[in-house]
Amino acid sequence: FLFVRRVFSLFTLVAGLVGTADAQVGALGVSPTNILFDGRARSVEVTLINRGTEKATYRISFQHLRQNENGELLVVENANDLGADERPADALLRYSPRQVTVEPGKPQSVRVMLRKPPGLAAGEYRSHLLFQQLPPPDLGESIEPDTKSDQVAVKLVPLFGVSIPVMVREGELNATSRLDDSRLIAADAAAEAPAMIETRIHREGNASVRGDLEARLIPASGAAAIELGVIRGISVLYPNTARVARVPLEIPDGVKLASGKLQLVYRRSGEGEQRPVLAATELSLP
Repeated sequence: FLFVRRVFSLFTLVAGLVGTADAQVGALGVSPTNILFDGRARSVEVTLINRGTEKATYRISFQHLRQNENGELLVVENANDLGADERPADALLRYSPRQVTVEPGKPQSVRVMLRKPPGLAAGEYRSHLLFQQLPPPDLGESIEPDTKSDQVAVKLVPLFGVSIPVMVREGELNATSRLDDSRLIAADAAAEAPAMIETRIHREGNASVRGDLEARLIPASGAAAIELGVIRGISVLYPNTARVARVPLEIPDGVKLASGKLQLVYRRSGEGEQRPVLAATELSLP
């Protein structure tokens, strides 16, 4: 056997966030998780907070991500591999600082600034701002100080990264959406999976759509609707035309999905019932 002393492995975990207004991956909390420049605003502050117990350093950069029909974000390594309708926004944006060290429990701000050139062609431009954790400075130390020279010492260090979409819209853009292919998926006790409603969100137009997908039970008795679950800030990113989404259901004690209707409402993200409904559908229960 050949033994090599002090071999270190790093896990890099990167999550693309297109969801809630505030989210956490690992010890890093980020707010907001979606930036949209479509009016007069020319700068936005992103707040990072370290909810861990040790300080962490993050390098900031842009990356190109592509959404698939399951809502997953896939890295496009080379900008030349982007399609004709995938317009990167990084050339229109600046940010500062480019690297931050965040102390435990303390916030750190990063400013993102729009530099829109004259004559910019109409359309939606998008890149993703990546906050990538850097290895800690003591990574080179062995996890077993008394390790002999003919043995292997392996340190596995998870490094977390968070990416958020930054979109720039120019000109008159519009998008509509609809829901179809909806179905109820029964709970799977063996897999500890709750009951879910699956639906396909379709997008039409020349811009992305983003909203909250809400599920509720409309009892056959005519009683008040019962809230069952919600996914906040779910997007279909342009130029994608559709994505599948699943809403896990929290069914109150004593309530059975045996009669009435299941209603799905895709509503513009925000607070309150007065937000515009982007799409809706219903499933009849047996």
